[in-house]
This record gives sequence, C-alpha cells and structure tokens, in this order.
Amino acid sequence: MSGSSTVGSNGIVPGVYDTLGTPSATSVPGNCINASSWTDSRGHLWLFEGNGFDANGAQGDLNDMWEFYPSTREWTWMVDSSTESLLDYGLHGQAGVYGSIGTPAPGNIPSSRFAAVEWTDSGGNFWLFGGSGFDADGKDGFPDDLWEFNPSTNEWA
Repeated sequence: MSGSSTVGSNGIVPGVYDTLGTPSATSVPGNCINASSWTDSRGHLWLFEGNGFDANGAQGDLNDMWEFYPSTREWTWMVDSSTESLLDYGLHGQAGVYGSIGTPAPGNIPSSRFAAVEWTDSGGNFWLFGGSGFDADGKDGFPDDLWEFNPSTNEWA
C-alpha cells in the first residue's frame, strides 16, 4: 500500500517528512518497531512511531505522529519532531512537553518512546500510556504518564 520494497544500507529506511499536516505521495515514516497505532472513525490509520529512524537516519525512540489515508495511499506527518536529539546516556530521542495536566494544547508532545500501551475511546480519541522512553527532562526510563490525542484538533493533553 505504501513504502519501499527494499531497505537501505544497514537496514535503515529514514522517514521522509514533507510539509507538516499535508498529505503527500512522498511522505512516509521511517522503519520502526514497537510503535503504537489505531484506526479512526473515517478508516484512517494513525501511527505514533516507536523505536526507529528519523529523517537523518539516526536511530532512537521517536515521537512522530502520522496519519495514513487508505483511499489515496498517502501519509501525512501530523505532529512532532522529524529529528531526534542526543539525550540521557547518549541515546537519541525527544523530551516530552507536558503543559498543564488535562489541558490540550498545540505545544504538548509526549516524549519519544516505544512499547507503550494504547487504546481509543468512544469519541475516537487516542490514549497512550507508559512504555520505554524519556521524560520531560530527557531522562531515559519507563514513564508512567497518560496522554490523550484528539485527532479533530491534533492536540495532546
């Protein structure tokens, strides 16, 4: 449906991040493992990347949010960073931006992580809990934070 039929050197397929929020035939997440995903009420597929490769081919825990439109076979890079930073223990990732608890805001972003628990509620919101990743200070560990993403507003709380 989408993506490459081959892997790059050393098995790396970096993400291609076109314009944030705009569907594109060339945008595609990088290869990753232990990602979180769900399907919304319109049949669109959503991906919160786990451990994988950013736009520069750096491996680490990612916090990108992608939406896939099955009817057009296009990905849209929806929220978060296209490149990772060196954090705790020299690992690549992004610290979270937590804002006010329970309050959605454009600047709120869960930290990079993989193997989180995820589910959707009856309103179509995506929930993300824990996993292995970073905290607000960029420290590596097992966060026990609970996040809610509203696909109508593209905001995290």
